[in-house]
Amino acid sequence: MYNNYLEKFAENNISLLPNDWESYINKQFGLTWTLHDFQLSALKNALVVLYFTYKSNNTNYIQQYFNRLNKYKINDINNIFQTYKNSVDKCYHKDFDLLNTISGINSLFFKQMCFWMATGSGKTLVIIKLIEMLSMLILDKKIPNYDIMISSANDTIIEQIKTHIEIFNKNSDIEIEFVPLKDFKKNKYYNGPSIKVYYTTTSSVVSEKLVSKKNKEGKRINYEEVYNNGEWYVFLDEAHKGDEDSSSQAYFHLLSSKGFMFNFSATFIDTIKRINTVYNMNLDKFIRSGYGKQIRVMNYGFNKLDTNLEKKISIIQSLLLLTAQKKAKKLLYSYYHNPLLLVFAHSINKKYTSSIKSDLKEFFIVLNDIINNSIDENIFKESMAILLSDIQPNPAYTIGDDGYVPIDFIKSITIQDIGMYSLNAYNNTKSILEVYKLSSNNKSEVALKLKNSNTPFALLKFSDAHNWIEDVLPKSSEIYSIDDSNYFSEINNESSTYTMLLGSRMFIEGWDSNRPNIIHFIGLGMNSENSKLILQAIGRGVRIEPMKNYRKRNDYLPVCDSIQVKNEPNNSVSFDDAIKLIESLFIFATNQENINSILKSLYDEKGDYNYINISDKIQPISQKEDLLLPEYDQIADCDKIYKITKKQLDEIKCFIKNKKTIFLFEYIHNKSEYIEYFPKLCKNIENNEQIEIVKSCKDEALINENLLINMLEFYTKQRHLFSKFRNITDHDIIHYKYIEVKITNDHTYNDLSDKIDKIMHSNEKTIADIQAEIINFMSSGDQNKVLEAVSALSHAKIVSKSIKKITTHYYNPVFISDIAEFEFKNSIDVESEKIFIDDLLKYIGNISDSVEWWYFSKINQYYDKGIYIPYINTYNSEYKFYPDFIFWIKLKNKYKVVFVDPKGLIHEQNPIEKIQGFRNIFNSNPYKFDKMEQNIEIQLYYYNKDKQSNNLLEEHRIDSCSINKIFT
Repeated sequence: MYNNYLEKFAENNISLLPNDWESYINKQFGLTWTLHDFQLSALKNALVVLYFTYKSNNTNYIQQYFNRLNKYKINDINNIFQTYKNSVDKCYHKDFDLLNTISGINSLFFKQMCFWMATGSGKTLVIIKLIEMLSMLILDKKIPNYDIMISSANDTIIEQIKTHIEIFNKNSDIEIEFVPLKDFKKNKYYNGPSIKVYYTTTSSVVSEKLVSKKNKEGKRINYEEVYNNGEWYVFLDEAHKGDEDSSSQAYFHLLSSKGFMFNFSATFIDTIKRINTVYNMNLDKFIRSGYGKQIRVMNYGFNKLDTNLEKKISIIQSLLLLTAQKKAKKLLYSYYHNPLLLVFAHSINKKYTSSIKSDLKEFFIVLNDIINNSIDENIFKESMAILLSDIQPNPAYTIGDDGYVPIDFIKSITIQDIGMYSLNAYNNTKSILEVYKLSSNNKSEVALKLKNSNTPFALLKFSDAHNWIEDVLPKSSEIYSIDDSNYFSEINNESSTYTMLLGSRMFIEGWDSNRPNIIHFIGLGMNSENSKLILQAIGRGVRIEPMKNYRKRNDYLPVCDSIQVKNEPNNSVSFDDAIKLIESLFIFATNQENINSILKSLYDEKGDYNYINISDKIQPISQKEDLLLPEYDQIADCDKIYKITKKQLDEIKCFIKNKKTIFLFEYIHNKSEYIEYFPKLCKNIENNEQIEIVKSCKDEALINENLLINMLEFYTKQRHLFSKFRNITDHDIIHYKYIEVKITNDHTYNDLSDKIDKIMHSNEKTIADIQAEIINFMSSGDQNKVLEAVSALSHAKIVSKSIKKITTHYYNPVFISDIAEFEFKNSIDVESEKIFIDDLLKYIGNISDSVEWWYFSKINQYYDKGIYIPYINTYNSEYKFYPDFIFWIKLKNKYKVVFVDPKGLIHEQNPIEKIQGFRNIFNSNPYKFDKMEQNIEIQLYYYNKDKQSNNLLEEHRIDSCSINKIFT
């Protein structure tokens, strides 16, 4: 499995992005929308890669990127490139010279970037904002002036992009004009006020000989006609047609050979796209970040799943869960969506007809048995028993949190409940299935309802469904024609009575809905095309919206915004349990091959498919009342100091003297906060106030206009300043919920579980405890106790180097990644952190009696985002510093909050900036807290063995000899 190398490159070099480049990012979209933090991160990563691509002095950084690729994967990389080159050679016109248009492996790996973004993550917004950024970079001559093109899988997605562009244009200085690619030549040299973005579908761009074939509508375009000397910025949106070796992908590589390719998709399965992923918010990460329903794969306990009985059991289980979710929804009032069962099959064609029709027929047999009150009670009981077994939390078959669902509530569901909630039956009498075909030209949609019901419960949407639907329906069904234009368009309405949607891939691309809670796959194999379809279909089911415009699971919403409803004593399920059900997406399939394909697709989506979540093995501490965190307010800071060179200052003074009025009217006339502050800025510049002269700075290449804008932004932008202390909450340290272990063999998970149980439940002293005792006894001079402890140490068993029980840690056990035993994600895995923990455990026995109690915790900057220290770097930008550890120490005469960061100090400047930021923020030590008598001190230390020549660094450095400073 290949890592997202380009994303790592961008993140490692993000601090080198100049301030004027960062200024191109803004989160506003249209009149009322704003981008999420992860969408802004995607834009920033893209900007970093563009900066290093188009700045002439960045060759060394690009070479570092390729060195990193080659260090681990040189043979694979070369093989991938050769495969790609061979496919490209086949489709190029003989007059084109590959070497002149594609500059070898560097072009393949550094002139394109991929955005792996789940369905529902708002990638269309990122595409349009990235186009806005490109247009501004072009206008400021920071990147070449090339044309922009979007290619997508179908016209439905193109229409969605067009709609989003219209929303964007309502509140933007730059208007985007959406133009068909076939009109490129007549628009090429027309320079209007807007930015032209040309659009096409992926299958429309072909070779000359294919243009004339099946081109009645004139949609096909000869790629040579729009070649444009390879000077395109190409955006691919869900352009699935073609893998690494396909001609379709190769055409777009040619079109962007001198420009750049931006590839957006929810499903990347080939190697090049995985390596070139510049931002990953795929299905797994999207869900783990709280943005989608939790996924549970069912039926994994079946051995065959190819008998009619097992298929029947699988279908009954789907209906049981649908019914439970429909009942749960009744308790949730207007919150959440109306649950829907999605039955997904491949297109009905000659290749798939027999197996899919057979499985669909089985589906309708089960429905008919329920309709006629004739379902076998023993089969129903067996279905329930297997469901209750499969639905137990199991991290191997779950994407999300703990996977908990209310088993007792599900156990209470009856056959009659299924009829009432899932089939819209109003009584328990027998009925007949009524089938309604549209009498219009729409031959793909069929609605189903019960004869004794007023409302339909199911919709079929298959190609040419009218011609074969009777083959799979019960013979007792009554067929009708009805004059209606489109059933499918109503399915997302709040008043929709449809509880089931049965269909093929024809509605997967471009269909958005919060409703699916169960997806049942029929007749899908294990090939790569179906892997994409599986992920696309699942992606259509993960969207969630508890309340309008709130698109996270309830536990991930801020407390002030989350749903808080008091449970009624007579409810059959608690409000929280009802939410757990509605926030879950259950995946079923009708054969074992389907299940294997689903699991493989989901494992691949995780990037390293042999990692599973182990949060169910972790227990946070119960005492949190006196664990304090600093809280910050965003306020205007009038005392900020801007760093500038002497040469810049002289030039800007001259510019203000001669062109102040022009600057006001041309550059900041529409920004009131800039206009208001501008006179003060001019005065400060004239008097050298709030300015620090430096030898060099990141902004020194800026021209006067851009430098002034940077300064205005710097001074008017609010910054984080310390406000108060607050008690920690359950939402502050959450990274332990995302700790995963690498599964290297069939026994890894069981071995881990056994060792955790031994460590957590053993009353024996740990090796760390004994080592601490030895140090204590040596200090007191008690030689007999020392000898006893040494003897105990020699007999102590090392249960695990990777699993530690540290009673004062925020959660237990503590996991330390060790390649020789267990490898973990989101745990302690950096060597400097491991050294610090080892030294800390050795020191524990020496902690002074003046310490009444103490706790500490690892901090993960990607999950524990509220624990940080704001600082301003050399380039006048505010950043957040996330130290690796936080300590809380209660002494007899004071209370301490201590941040510790075990990092190297070779590059002095960044640690110095962080320390200065810390000292500027916490400049009133000690502090008071309402609920605490003692003064509160807050400290920051770097843990490093190397003595520093810089006095500031040395003052904030500790090592194993001075670790006691944390506790005194």
